[in-house]
Amino acid sequence: MTVEEAVTVFARGFTFGRSFTHPFVATHVVPGLWVLSDAPRHVGEYRGDEVIAYDTDSHGLGAEDVHALARRYARARFTLGVVRDLATADGGADSDAAGGAEGGADRGARAVFKGLGYRLIAAESLMVRDLGGRDDDRVDGRDGGRDGGRDGDPIDGDNHDRRDERHGLAPGHASSPAAPRPVAGDPRITVARVTTVAAAVRLAKAARRRQILPEHLTADPPPMRSFIALDGALPIGWVSSVVVGEHTWCSNLFVTAPYRRRGIGGALMRRMLADDAVAGSRANVLLASRTGALLYPTVGYRAIGELLIFTPPRR
Repeated sequence: MTVEEAVTVFARGFTFGRSFTHPFVATHVVPGLWVLSDAPRHVGEYRGDEVIAYDTDSHGLGAEDVHALARRYARARFTLGVVRDLATADGGADSDAAGGAEGGADRGARAVFKGLGYRLIAAESLMVRDLGGRDDDRVDGRDGGRDGGRDGDPIDGDNHDRRDERHGLAPGHASSPAAPRPVAGDPRITVARVTTVAAAVRLAKAARRRQILPEHLTADPPPMRSFIALDGALPIGWVSSVVVGEHTWCSNLFVTAPYRRRGIGGALMRRMLADDAVAGSRANVLLASRTGALLYPTVGYRAIGELLIFTPPRR
């Protein structure tokens, strides 16, 4: 997968997740630049825009061009994300993707945009998990025990039987992609796909915001799928996968604080990726913090780019 393809998955997947209450639109304004923004509103305040620049050299966009386009197409309140391709950055694809905003290639971009009045506030890794290959036995939906890290694969979200019906989860046999599966080391904790409105409501209450809408549960094929980890009947973690063409976007991975560093995040990711593979996704894309960039490779992800996030100068 190229950086351009991954950025497209990010732009469309991210805006899908932000459109539950009001459409949040991804607009490819010119090659090398996306603007993610609210559709026109009649009531309520506009949310901040996101401007994403990528492959700027190959598209002939200098920092001044990106700045001018952002001012032209974004509303007054926006953040600017600049994606650098690790394959073409100093050090190549094997350079330190978790090095954050202090790496050599980053210092150049930081200096250029700082000269235009921008302030660097964060750096995240753009990561891809290819699907359909020989490594897919690593994401068969079952918890992999300690093979995912020194402490039970501590990927926690930087960010059955008749019991299935009671919890609103998908019934089925243990070999079914929809069936709940136990997390290694604690049979009380299970991970399953959300398939009913009752489960979606329960998840929304735990997450304090809706993670999936009723129409997503009945659509064929579904535009997104959500997964929940339960300790008995208690929701303790969740993650969603948004379909973008032949790929998927990983959204809102989270594990509640008392259950972190117990392999639950890894179990959620494996379950989601297994379902993605069955649904025909060619690859899953996500953005990770510096810590996440070190942990996600344990479930097969690789870094292909880095997103530098800037706040613009005041007008």
